[in-house]
Amino acid sequence: MTLLQLAWRNVRHQARNYAAYFLSSTFAVWMFFLYGSLLLHPQVSVDSLPEMTRQILLFVEGVVALFSILFVLYAHSAFLKARMKELATLSLLGMGPRQTTRMVRYENLTIGLGAITAGILLGLAFLKLFLLGMSRVLRLDEPIGFALSWSAIGWTYGAFLLIFLTISLLGGRTLRRISVAEAFRAAVRPKEPPTFSWWKVVLCAATLGPAYYLVLTATGSSIGDRVLWVLLFLMIGTYLLMTQGSVAILRGLQRRPALYTRRTNLLTISQLLFKLRDNAKILYMVAILSTISLIATGLFYAAWSVSAEKAEEYWPVGLRMYGQPGGITPDQVDAVLAQHGVAVTARGEIPRTDPATLLYADGAVQHVAQTPPVMPLSAVNRWLTSLGLDPLAVAPGGGVLLSDDARESLRRLVGRTVGFSPDPGGPPDTEPGVLFDLRIDALLSLPPLNEYEVLVIDDPLFDRLAGEVPVETAYLWQFESWRSSFPAAMELYDRVRATWPEGEPFMHPGPLVATAIAYDSFQRSNGFAFFLAVFVAALFFLASGNMLYFKLFTDLFEDRRQFQALAKVGILPREVQRVVSVQTFILFFIPLGLSVLNAALALRLFTSVFLIDFWQPLLLTAGGYTLLYLAYYLVTRRTYVSALLAKA
Repeated sequence: MTLLQLAWRNVRHQARNYAAYFLSSTFAVWMFFLYGSLLLHPQVSVDSLPEMTRQILLFVEGVVALFSILFVLYAHSAFLKARMKELATLSLLGMGPRQTTRMVRYENLTIGLGAITAGILLGLAFLKLFLLGMSRVLRLDEPIGFALSWSAIGWTYGAFLLIFLTISLLGGRTLRRISVAEAFRAAVRPKEPPTFSWWKVVLCAATLGPAYYLVLTATGSSIGDRVLWVLLFLMIGTYLLMTQGSVAILRGLQRRPALYTRRTNLLTISQLLFKLRDNAKILYMVAILSTISLIATGLFYAAWSVSAEKAEEYWPVGLRMYGQPGGITPDQVDAVLAQHGVAVTARGEIPRTDPATLLYADGAVQHVAQTPPVMPLSAVNRWLTSLGLDPLAVAPGGGVLLSDDARESLRRLVGRTVGFSPDPGGPPDTEPGVLFDLRIDALLSLPPLNEYEVLVIDDPLFDRLAGEVPVETAYLWQFESWRSSFPAAMELYDRVRATWPEGEPFMHPGPLVATAIAYDSFQRSNGFAFFLAVFVAALFFLASGNMLYFKLFTDLFEDRRQFQALAKVGILPREVQRVVSVQTFILFFIPLGLSVLNAALALRLFTSVFLIDFWQPLLLTAGGYTLLYLAYYLVTRRTYVSALLAKA
């Protein structure tokens, strides 16, 4: 029998143990191939995705490759530790270190080549669906057609073959250090009872408690100072909870005889002490990966689901145009809207000037504040009246600031009489630079103007200002349904872009902006990010579940020996199933519960910052994640119990 044949028989014999390793590697190859096919697609390379989109896709490719390296390295190391006694036996029978290394290398490459081939075939089967889904997420005018990219196949084969080869070479260094005597001694050496340190348990409470307090008492102004502390405390506290707190809790349960001696609790808690101690780092990694997945999917799902509300909040006016960009006149805009059947409910024209400078003094200290764009009272009121809103009231020689979230520098101006300078760059060098005195009467909520902040002054003052600085007209259209205006708005938008000076970036918002265009932009960016987050979360989910799966099967031989000994003193198979079910459930769902709690704390901060309700997205993503974990738990429990009782 050759080493290659022996390696193939070992893979077949250990198929149940290698199944999760093979499937996870296949999934990673599948993802890498799909995104690689999109990046190397001829239609995409011609039409060109936005540069930011391409960078995100490249980042996802890197994440998948890095995950694959770490995951394959971990799985390979776990399998080697589980098979130390078997490999030591082969060494005892005369197999040299070089032959053992080659045999394990053949096994790893056999699984790797199988996973690469299966992942690419799976990718080819789903490539058309993936491209259609990505086209819809990116809201492309023409869907990306199916195209077989040999470059993507070559890159995928090359990248993952290099990963498996590198991991195999690194594994050979471990095998060359195998000591036959030490391997057999480790197999029969009794484990030390788990212990914990009281000061570390206290430190766990001293980090998690303040983290929760900082989150629950955070406000918009204090969040920035607390984020790093919250993350640091959560990372340290979660690690100590897994490594020290879990042992302390189980030790406390052992000191409660009524609970500890009930049914199979004695066996469950005693074994769980060792399993939690041995798997503490794995459970910590699972909790962190699950937290990242929940936060990412919750954030992007929330942003995607409120795209319409945010578009209306930022751009409440259906269409706004500054001046006549690209030579487009207001009459031409009316013609395009009529051509597309868009119902216009209000139309307005408001003159505006660039920001100016306000000068005021507090005692001997002179202050400078830059104003937002300036508009005349009469034009603003005509627009508000056409919308059915109450007009503004401004006394002669006065003005009002309009803003939804005013800067502190603007809040200080309310109730002051200030010097108004038309120079937006700073205070004038001499006193005559002040054009007129202006009294700031109030700071009001911003009505529908498609501006961030506005200073409205009475008409005589605005006329004086217009004689000193250029005036631009803002043309406004309000629609019966802004969603139906998208084709017309895009036609106008494309005309403006076609005449934009070459070399100058066309940024949003530009001289022409519409609610429908903003909504489309939000849907593209947030939907694309959510689409990627779901895939990356699925990758992390598989990593989390498979780490636990590997660890369980790493301890299979020792657990089987223990239960066989217990069977001789009367424990029944159904009691074994109950013990294993409880232990496996705790190993799976304790890190998941912590990840949900940590994600809820993180999203609590984001809710305060972005003023978006993240709780519904968190419940949906956590519910979906829990269902996937439950399915994985049921499969793992059934497989593990079957393997455990196979030779009982």
